[in-house]
Parts: sequence; structure tokens; C-alpha cells
Amino acid sequence: MALHPDFPASPHAILDPEIRWFPADEALRESSFEKLMPPLVPELRKQVKAWRDGG
Repeated sequence: MALHPDFPASPHAILDPEIRWFPADEALRESSFEKLMPPLVPELRKQVKAWRDGG
């Protein structure tokens, strides 16, 4: 399991979709993200962030 370098220490922090958990080494995030994460997961995270930002 890889965590983004800016991953917050608090378990209660609301995370930005760009710094979420990734199921491989962080070095593979750019090249293998689409292969290792179901396509709905990143899109859902972006939609939830937009909903939260909208108040």
C-alpha cells in the first residue's frame, strides 16, 4: 500500500482525491493508476469532492 507524501496524519481529515490511497508503490501512481484502480473509484472521489466543495 502506498500513501501520497502529503497524506494527512489525522484519520478525520477530508482527503483530496489526488492524495488518496493507492494499491501499489507511489512511484507507479503516474504509470499504472488506471490499471490498478477500478475506473469508477477515482471518478466517484472527484464527484464527492465537488459535492463537498459546493456546500
